[in-house]
Amino acid sequence: MLEYTDTTFGKRGHKMRQKIHTRLALVAILGGFFANSTSAVDLNPFGALLDGLAKRIDRLIQVAEQAGQVLMVGAAGQVASTIGYAQEAYKEELQTSLSQLGTAENNLYDALSGEVNALEKGSIKDAKEIVDHGAVLANILPIAFRAPQVSGYSPSYFVPSISDATPLTITGNFVDASRPGYSPTLKINNQPVPLVGNGTVSLTFSVPSAAVRGSGTGVTFLAAELSVPHDESSLIFFHRKAPPSVFKLPIATLPPNPGRIVFHADHIVSATPAKVWKEVGPFTQSSDDNDIPEPPHKAEGKLYCVHPDPGWTVVTNTVGHSVKKQQGDEGNVLGDEKDWFWVPSGDSNALNACQRLTTIVHHIGTSGKVVFTITFSESQPRQQNSPIDINTPLDWGTSKRIDLPQNASSKATFIQFDGRQIDINFANFTNPYLSVSKSPDGTNVFFTSLP
Repeated sequence: MLEYTDTTFGKRGHKMRQKIHTRLALVAILGGFFANSTSAVDLNPFGALLDGLAKRIDRLIQVAEQAGQVLMVGAAGQVASTIGYAQEAYKEELQTSLSQLGTAENNLYDALSGEVNALEKGSIKDAKEIVDHGAVLANILPIAFRAPQVSGYSPSYFVPSISDATPLTITGNFVDASRPGYSPTLKINNQPVPLVGNGTVSLTFSVPSAAVRGSGTGVTFLAAELSVPHDESSLIFFHRKAPPSVFKLPIATLPPNPGRIVFHADHIVSATPAKVWKEVGPFTQSSDDNDIPEPPHKAEGKLYCVHPDPGWTVVTNTVGHSVKKQQGDEGNVLGDEKDWFWVPSGDSNALNACQRLTTIVHHIGTSGKVVFTITFSESQPRQQNSPIDINTPLDWGTSKRIDLPQNASSKATFIQFDGRQIDINFANFTNPYLSVSKSPDGTNVFFTSLP
């Protein structure tokens, strides 16, 4: 196995070795079981096992590109780079069976297998973790002294509409990159990309938007080719330039915007109450033999009350009466009684429409007699839906908030840039281009587009 020393890499190499030892120790704890068991896999040469993972990840990239799965392509590209890095770093052990190798090699294979398995299952969560942070073991592999290797790159997809140029950082092992005449080069669709940062463990290129401009209607997958010159020998006083190492990096270009949100909410509000005019009766009050009511209650009148229909209420300021027949003259309660009179009533309420009437008996002359009805308006509360409909486009890397009234019920559909209509489950929504959340009280909905 290739080795490295503090002398070769200085302080950076010492820190890197400390990090490697720490990561390997953690992985050894998790993977110790595999080092102590023998299976058919363990009897295969290490190189053949890595080749098998490389073929699986290549097939995954092809399928993901055909399906337009940008996040999956980016994650698979990271894993593919790490597998290639491992093949170079452990090239002296490739013909040895896994069972004869140490814990580090066993843990390396187990972790890479786990990543490939997760991506083959279509796990967006695992894919995003790899895209955001690189393949799990990218930083714990041994470093080949001269041979360049790529351990990861970011970003794996571009949005030309966001800026005129986007920095692309490639990490790995580039020992000779900073020497005169050894500058790495990058081409995207055969178009050169400027190198703006040059180091032994990372390279940075400024990718013009024009170089990664897609079709405008969907995801475009591009061919990025990194060429890294290097020497064959590790001897300090003898350098022989080798053919450049070439790496294929799968990258993608996203369309100008992620799509749009179609949002609908139902909000039930109070509407203008329904009103109906009612007339109830007739009622007859006749003082043939006596006053009604008899003294001393004549000033109070006889009380008549009617009720609204079930579910309705009386509009109290509309309560009145309609005289259909009368005998005698109408007077008033203020002293001019005559033959009959109405007594002002404060008896009406939401459930009763009331009137009070007094009739007077006259043993000589005309006595009071009245046939009447009670009139009023009844009302019933009404509710109506006050819908909220929003159809709004999204921009990359932005968030939109929709405010809702309390207790509103809502639904939303994400119309993705490729035309797919995806119903949004607010409790559990997973999409590589959009995240959705609600405030605890449900009155705010947030739609955040990625990246």
